[in-house]
Amino acid sequence: TGKYSVYTTYQGCKIMFHVSTLIHFTPGDPQQVERKRHTGNDIVLLIFRQGENTPFDPSLIRSHFNHVFIIVTPVGDNKYMVAVTCKDGVPYFGPQLLWPPTFEFPNPLDPNDMRFRSFLLSKMINGQNASLLYAPDFIFKFRQTRKLQLTNILGSIPSSQLEHNRKS
Repeated sequence: TGKYSVYTTYQGCKIMFHVSTLIHFTPGDPQQVERKRHTGNDIVLLIFRQGENTPFDPSLIRSHFNHVFIIVTPVGDNKYMVAVTCKDGVPYFGPQLLWPPTFEFPNPLDPNDMRFRSFLLSKMINGQNASLLYAPDFIFKFRQTRKLQLTNILGSIPSSQLEHNRKS
């Protein structure tokens, strides 16, 4: 629904970023439904916060899917502070934040230093996995999906084949 997309791969995972400012803006739509349709269905939100005095409150974002919020704030030339907050039910996931939680990117001493990128992508992937596997909102959905899939699989096997397997 836009002209541009931001995409990368990391350790075999394909990652698509829904950048809200790149998603089509619809004049006259105060709800901006097109933008919400994408970001509201993401489990992990990477939020770039400009200005240290601008607080981020995840409760202002209403979505059943958004569970992990990774907030990146510039704190100087090429320096960024990272904070992570999650909805209830999401267990701890790595990698662990440094203390202080600041990163320098690009590193003036080594422009090929990809630690910040690696940290963010690992944190996002692990946050999504932790949410999908343990958050109550997703556990029920997965159980229902598995039950339906097993019912469909069993329904596709002829009953004579099931009887034969039981006797063996």
